[in-house]
Amino acid sequence: MRRIAPILAHVLATASLAACGGKVDEGTTPSPSPTTTSTTAPTTLPTTVPTPTTTGTTPPPPPKPDAGCTTPPQKVRGDGACTDVFHHACGVPEGVDPTDGMSPAECAKVCPQADNGRQYYSCSAYLKDDLPGPSFECYSCVEGRRPEGYVEPRPEATVAGWLAHAADLERVSIDAFRILHRELSHYGAPEDLLLASLRAEADEVVHARMMGNLAVREGATLSTTPVPHGAVRELVDIALENAVEGCVRETYGAVVAGYQAKHASRIDVRKLMDRVYRDECAHAELAWSVHAWILPRLSSDERARVEAAMDAAVRELSSAADVHVPFEVRDPLGLPDAAEAKRLVRGLKIHLFLREPVAA
Repeated sequence: MRRIAPILAHVLATASLAACGGKVDEGTTPSPSPTTTSTTAPTTLPTTVPTPTTTGTTPPPPPKPDAGCTTPPQKVRGDGACTDVFHHACGVPEGVDPTDGMSPAECAKVCPQADNGRQYYSCSAYLKDDLPGPSFECYSCVEGRRPEGYVEPRPEATVAGWLAHAADLERVSIDAFRILHRELSHYGAPEDLLLASLRAEADEVVHARMMGNLAVREGATLSTTPVPHGAVRELVDIALENAVEGCVRETYGAVVAGYQAKHASRIDVRKLMDRVYRDECAHAELAWSVHAWILPRLSSDERARVEAAMDAAVRELSSAADVHVPFEVRDPLGLPDAAEAKRLVRGLKIHLFLREPVAA
């Protein structure tokens, strides 16, 4: 099974060093521990990444709201996974300031309720060159493995709201791993993957109980919405879900949990997230091992679909790193601010997500 824990520990260490002004050699990847199976994720670790450059002139400020305009926001891009972009032809809505992070109340004004009940947890300004006026990118997920059919609610921007949302993600992850185990069994997956999926399910039971208890003590109400269990899916559909929910979201969730375990001002949160971090590292290793086992069993077109979905999910992590989290929520929970989240995402890109070396 691929050893993810040393990579995540390295990402956390380099992010902390950079935050303190230290010099970071991001091109050095830690030597992985020996794997327990012959399968490893088909990933070539790059040594350098391109430095972003800015060209052209500074765009004009977005127009103020036009009181006489009645054109509703229009969705101009949507990937069906975690991100939609809405164009506001009438200008920036009243009471919204996109220049310094956006609060949940502001996001509610720029991210319309979707027809399918999708909820957006955060947002950021989005420059679309071929459209006049402002656009906004609206995000509906961050980290954690969600089962198919789960509609993620919008969390409240409070400590209790975050804990309740995290507890709900842990709760539905129990079903996600139960479904994964059933489907892996159906397709004859190796015994080590089956056992790891059972252990992951048991871990999530503990996480859900611990996170739920903490949320209830904060006054939150926990969700009990059941998770649907459908028929066994096609192998490519399992691969798509595992790539996005496991390899990307769960890996990012693990590194964020590790960050929280070191930075939360509340001791009870630190202790909880330390347990979650250690377990989620194992869950991320399982996801990458499933990825390595499944890819050779797909057609070339199916593999391309899986890789494209993973690339899109990684791009969404970069966008989500810009999300503003109020200090009164971020500090007790130890959540990274935008700059720190970007460092974590960049570290994962360098050491794990990019499949091919890129030129300097």
